[in-house]
Amino acid sequence: MRQFIGHKLKVAVQEIGMIQGTLVNDQKDRIFLKGEDGKITRVIKSKICGFTPLDFEPHDYIPFHVLYCENKQTGCPGVKLIQEGDGVKRSDFPAFMEPCPCYCETCTYGTKGEIHTISGALLRELLANTMYGEYPVEADKEEKDDASSGTASGEVEHSEGGDSEGVAEEGEA
Repeated sequence: MRQFIGHKLKVAVQEIGMIQGTLVNDQKDRIFLKGEDGKITRVIKSKICGFTPLDFEPHDYIPFHVLYCENKQTGCPGVKLIQEGDGVKRSDFPAFMEPCPCYCETCTYGTKGEIHTISGALLRELLANTMYGEYPVEADKEEKDDASSGTASGEVEHSEGGDSEGVAEEGEA
């Protein structure tokens, strides 16, 4: 957190809540925040749940929140959704929970926090082996049979242009 020294932070601390102030010192096991009243608060790093810089970002910042639903009574592990936005509203949850066939009144839901404040283990669980994009829609069976039959010499014909829908050109991302 050394890069935040001299900058205002909002820090969520276990058993205390939110503390806001300017970071004045960063030690191995604790940080020191100076509040508006000039009082310095010592915060043990192991008690910090998350923090948000209020006047500084070391990189271009886009907030992403991790929403989840689960049902421990039925054993349903539920799903998680990564959503872009400045905050989370109650109306965001039914949008991704209603398609679930197990959705009921006993489901619990909430937010794990913003991506940059959650643990690496949860990020590994959420993002490991994630595939982005969609498969192309299958063509009619007759067209598929014709394409796979090949030519008389046994070679498969390929069109020059090809279908490039969904494929990013070099330089686009």
